[in-house]
Amino acid sequence: MAAAILVLWSNDTLAATLPDSTVTAIATATTDPITLSQQPTPTRPSVFSQPAMLPDASHAVLSQQLVEDTDPAVPLLRPVPTHPLNFGHPAQFPVMAPAPNGPNAAPFASPLNGPGTVADRMPPSSHGLVIEKSYPLQKNEGVYTAFANYKGQRSFLKCAKDEERFKAERDALLAIHAGNAEKYGFQPSVKSAFVRILDSAKTPDGVYCVILERLDGINLRQFASMLTLTQRSKILPLIFVQFIKALQYMHRLGWMHGDIKPANIIITRGVNNMPKVTIINFDWAQMAGKEMRPSVGGTHGYRPPEDYLDDPNRLLNQYARDSWMIGATIYASFTGAPPYGFSYDPHTKKSVTWASDQMKSEMLKIRDTGVNTCKNITFSSSIRLLALMKMLMVPKFEMRSLVTQLSSAVLTVVAQTKVTPDTMQKIWERIALHINVLGS
Repeated sequence: MAAAILVLWSNDTLAATLPDSTVTAIATATTDPITLSQQPTPTRPSVFSQPAMLPDASHAVLSQQLVEDTDPAVPLLRPVPTHPLNFGHPAQFPVMAPAPNGPNAAPFASPLNGPGTVADRMPPSSHGLVIEKSYPLQKNEGVYTAFANYKGQRSFLKCAKDEERFKAERDALLAIHAGNAEKYGFQPSVKSAFVRILDSAKTPDGVYCVILERLDGINLRQFASMLTLTQRSKILPLIFVQFIKALQYMHRLGWMHGDIKPANIIITRGVNNMPKVTIINFDWAQMAGKEMRPSVGGTHGYRPPEDYLDDPNRLLNQYARDSWMIGATIYASFTGAPPYGFSYDPHTKKSVTWASDQMKSEMLKIRDTGVNTCKNITFSSSIRLLALMKMLMVPKFEMRSLVTQLSSAVLTVVAQTKVTPDTMQKIWERIALHINVLGS
């Protein structure tokens, strides 16, 4: 039975000082993320260069409550329950809304089978696309998705009328897979952490489609919800080290993801049953290079405080923005919900989404004070991952750590956890009872 300490962030820069931890001044980069998390990052100019060295600082936290792991796979923070699972939809686009009715159902009002389908409207270069199973239009996003077969390869079709979002996803994925990983110190295999694009096309009536490889897995939100708290503390560090290494490569190319959250991380069974990460949904990706840019998208609960400043065109450090969203995703993977944006109603026993005014007020408050007000859990077997999370969730983006600052030595220490292939085999067997795409 594992014990977890519920703590309240009480400082503007970072991680909890654990009872047995010490703060030491450093003149060179540290390999211990707990120590590293206690160092504030200096303000950066509007044009970025190499990461600056981290000076020393010390902090304190208030230990509020001891919570024990009673083993069931439920979120530790009961006030924000895990979102409902939805295994009936494609893992690559996790939650679909019912298709709208009437004349406003465009752009996909045509039949899904027979003459006039999206597949039939594809240009000749994309012939060979066969729709196997289509899913309703996602009402809020205007996105149509389907499982398909493309020239004999199992694929995933994603179509919309938003040309900018189409270009962002297509261009980001093409750049990632065409990039020279070794030039930036990465193995070529780092590209396997990004979904592959097989083709893209525009139909005559202005529908933009990308054809992606089909992934046989479930998203991180679903995966984490099926783990016990003990299993989360041991397995999540492995997952996030993979994810961060992939984002480091993407950032070195000058690209940002822009919408990091558990639903955009697919987990599949890898070598020796270990979880393998694949990143999806690059609709809000941006190529910024060394320049500051306005934010263009994101998801409620995962967007950073600076997104709520009054000027929507304010130039922001998009690399630091991705950092916050990684931290919020780590938080949500442990607790079942992001750090801000949701409350729990004990009477209805349901999660309540904050109104936009409430969300803006809270985010601007933590931005102004530099103090996070959300609560966090600390497991003895994942203290380094949670210390890293706090580094990435500094309210002031000018002081927030970037993933490119994290050395391979730091990530190696974070990933040090005892997970055996036999343990993962049992987990996959349990997951396979709930979703039939695994192991196919």
